[in-house]
Amino acid sequence: MGERYFIRCLLRLPFIDRQGYYGWGVWAEVSWPTFERYLEVYESDATHEPSAHGLLANDIPTYNATRGLPIFIHFGTSTARPTLSFGEDQAHTLALETRTGLSDVRYHEILVARGVDDEP
Repeated sequence: MGERYFIRCLLRLPFIDRQGYYGWGVWAEVSWPTFERYLEVYESDATHEPSAHGLLANDIPTYNATRGLPIFIHFGTSTARPTLSFGEDQAHTLALETRTGLSDVRYHEILVARGVDDEP
C-alpha cells in the first residue's frame, strides 16, 4: 500500500471459564525493516526472532478506538500467523482482555455484536 506495510496477525484473547482462546484476525502496520524481516523468515521457524513493534491497523467490533494502538508482533513458525500482544502498561480494554482473559458472558457479547451464533 504505497509506503505502508502490513502483516496479517492473530490476536488471542484467552478464555477465563474454559480452555482455549478467541482469536481476532487483524492487521499490524509495521515499518519497512520489520516487513522486510518478516519476508525473510516467512518460510522458516522464526520463534527465536525478537518481538517487533507495530500499530494495530483495525477497528475491532465491541472495542472502542483500537486502530493505532501500539503492539508487539511475535513471529512464529511458517505454518502459523504471527501473534500480537500489548505492553504491560497499555490500559485499553482490548489490551486488558488479552492479559486477563474473556469470561463466557463477555465472549457471548462479542459474538452477538458480530452477528455470530455460538450455539451448536
